[in-house]
Amino acid sequence: MSTLPELPAEYTAFLESHSNDLRYEYDDEDGWELAASKELLESININGKKHPYIHQLRGFTATLRGVFPGDATTDDNGEDYAFDRLEAGLAIGDQNSDTIFLDPSDGFSVWCFRHDGGYVQKLEKSFAKWLSKAKPDEA
Repeated sequence: MSTLPELPAEYTAFLESHSNDLRYEYDDEDGWELAASKELLESININGKKHPYIHQLRGFTATLRGVFPGDATTDDNGEDYAFDRLEAGLAIGDQNSDTIFLDPSDGFSVWCFRHDGGYVQKLEKSFAKWLSKAKPDEA
């Protein structure tokens, strides 16, 4: 089994203080489930191939490369978001099959990969900022 990649300090501290998945409401969307540390390296199946949970965007990116022309998808503002950048994203959770991830190329900002449409959306500039706006979801 591999080891976790470099992660921002505030996210590492969060992982160390939570041993189970946690659900959050963020921006009027509930059901954001953040993976526990032990799950980040567990294999999951993305389009017929196994990937560690934290690297699941590699699987989604492979699919997008076969569907979209060029070398990028888009963000929610219609700007290009390079496939290489998406592939390097570090998945930390999900919500209704959308993947919440950290973008190492943007100071570990928090993004969401929207599976319907294959685009990305920037949520916050840091995990600490995202967590400060998220509320525990007891559902």
